[in-house]
Amino acid sequence: MNESRELSMRVSGSQVPQSLFMGLVAVNSLQSKYNVHNKKVRLPTGYHVAFCDSCFLGCEVRPVYYPIEFEGATKLTHKCNPKDSFLDRSAEEISRIKSQIQVKSMDYLTKVVDLRIGQGEAYLKLKMVPSHLFSEERRRTLKLPTDRSLIEEMDCIEIDPALEEIHKTQWFSRAIEDIDSSDKLKITRNELKDFLSLARTTFGVFRIKLSDPRAKYYFLIYVAF
Repeated sequence: MNESRELSMRVSGSQVPQSLFMGLVAVNSLQSKYNVHNKKVRLPTGYHVAFCDSCFLGCEVRPVYYPIEFEGATKLTHKCNPKDSFLDRSAEEISRIKSQIQVKSMDYLTKVVDLRIGQGEAYLKLKMVPSHLFSEERRRTLKLPTDRSLIEEMDCIEIDPALEEIHKTQWFSRAIEDIDSSDKLKITRNELKDFLSLARTTFGVFRIKLSDPRAKYYFLIYVAF
């Protein structure tokens, strides 16, 4: 039995928590409870790199304060200012600028997370994401803030179990093995760095690449602070 099939059998037998994205339905109450302006209430639930491929604005590490389930299932909407567009630059120059920004922002994200964790151990947590999050019927029933939209399948980070060693995602299979456990997955600092580089954030929705395209499994994986 190949690894992909083992993963498929593992996750298909697990229960998807029905309350995982209930916060999306009651987003108004979330906004009042987790007021982003009242930062004294609690530390950030995570951090992400805001990056626009067109205007390159907002290329910074931003803390997030909503519950991680909400942050993982939504994304900030952004409209480019034509005056800030880099589309008039050459492809080579755009590529160079983009690469520099990505490297600097990822270095800063890594430093922020290292400071937050301190001398302690690094951990990841995993939750199954119901596939109906991507159904049009479900999406129409959810009310979101004006600056938010639900993520789409194309926003998910695809993991190919067959290429874990090459892509440095061995932590993913370990997380799947403990999917029924509420415990956190201990990872090394190198694995933490690989996770942050892949997700460009401390959280993200991942999709397993399987031989059967009809079999779709999604997971919210995040750094547990």
